[in-house]
Amino acid sequence: MRLSELDFGKLEKEGEFDWLGLTAEDYKGKKVLTFLNDEKYYKEIENNKSITCIVTTEEVAKKIEKDKYGIILSKNPRKAFFELHNKLVQEDFYFTKKENRISEKAIISEKANIGKYNIIIEDNVIIEAGVTIYENVTIKKDSIIRSGTTIGGNGFEFSRFEDEVLSIAFAGDVLIEENVEIQNNTCVDRGVFDRTYLGKNVKVDNLVHIAHDVKIGDNTLVVACTLIGGRTKIGKNSYLGPNCTIKNGLILGENSKVSMGAVVTKNVKDNEVVTGNFAIPHEQFIKNLKKM
Repeated sequence: MRLSELDFGKLEKEGEFDWLGLTAEDYKGKKVLTFLNDEKYYKEIENNKSITCIVTTEEVAKKIEKDKYGIILSKNPRKAFFELHNKLVQEDFYFTKKENRISEKAIISEKANIGKYNIIIEDNVIIEAGVTIYENVTIKKDSIIRSGTTIGGNGFEFSRFEDEVLSIAFAGDVLIEENVEIQNNTCVDRGVFDRTYLGKNVKVDNLVHIAHDVKIGDNTLVVACTLIGGRTKIGKNSYLGPNCTIKNGLILGENSKVSMGAVVTKNVKDNEVVTGNFAIPHEQFIKNLKKM
């Protein structure tokens, strides 16, 4: 799609895009239209090779290298961007509707709810009663989805504009790799613009919330009542203890461990163990405890 085809704003420089997205996320293989309200985030755009077009203000546009990007001007770039996104979701801009591909070797309860299109379920997948699988979900072979779990539903994404709250439509998907097990009454949201991803051999306990666009690396264990905020990235072989909370947008390194009940508000390094509210390195937490 070309910027000149849009029905808002003022065209500053022509450009083409085939996806919408955020400055801090990478969308490999896509030509991405994003928005820029403040020039301080321009560095994120420069570092993001996916972005080809920008919705921005006349003032901020003066700071942008116009030979690199298509530009369209708006008095409220963020609102214009999300309203366009919602419109494009309704027009099936992001996905073509295709028939489900469900293996005859999959074991699916008659009491499971399976969406009408863009669902792939491979060999030996087990889906128990009361599971809901929405559209745009892929579940690879030998995975198990226990009763009451919901996969691929819309998450919590809203934008406030003065007295108006705009509900943001979801255009992403969910990919669950081989030999994943998700136990009872867990929620896995689909991505807003990108993908929610569970790597090979990931095991998820009961009553876990995995928000939109979360990426969980291979062999990670997620224990009961954990909450993982949107766009969080978790490295392989990690462990999230019972009742822990992970702030949205964080990066947890490989082999990291989050202790029971921890509230994580900062990135966690490879091989690091964090404890407490707010979570700090476990050894430091114990030292602080001994001083009390």
